[in-house]
Amino acid sequence: MDDCRNRAPGPLEWKDSEGEQMVDEEAIDAAWNTLKPKLCPKNWTVSESFTFRGFFSWGWEARKQYIQPEIDALKAENEAFRRQVDTMSATCVILNGRMGDMKAENEKLRKAAEELLATLSADWEDITEVQNLRAALNKGGEE
Repeated sequence: MDDCRNRAPGPLEWKDSEGEQMVDEEAIDAAWNTLKPKLCPKNWTVSESFTFRGFFSWGWEARKQYIQPEIDALKAENEAFRRQVDTMSATCVILNGRMGDMKAENEKLRKAAEELLATLSADWEDITEVQNLRAALNKGGEE
C-alpha cells in the first residue's frame, strides 16, 4: 500500500484500439469499463451503480487536477530547454562563421610567414655569400 501512496501518478493517456489518443469522455468510459468487472457489479442496485460510477469519475477528475501542475511544469521546462537548444544552435552558427574568418586569417598569416621566410632565406644566402667572399679575400691576403 505504501508503494501506491508514494508513487506520483503519470499523465492520463488512454489510446483506442488503433493507438489514437482518446478524448477525456472516451477515456473515462474505457477506464471504467476496464475496472468495473473487477468490482463484481452483478448485485449492484441502480443507485449503487450510479454512486460507484460517480465516485470513479470524481477520482478521475481529482487525479487530473493533481497532475496538471506537473504537466504544466514539464511543458515550461521543455520550452526552456528548446530555447537553450536554439541559443546553442545560433552560437554554433556564429562560431562556425568565426572559424571560417579565423581560417582565412590563419591562411593569410601562413602566406606572410612563407614570404618572410623566403626573404630571410635569400638574405641569409646573401650574407653567407658575403662571408664566403670575405673568407676567400682574407685567405688570399694571407697567402
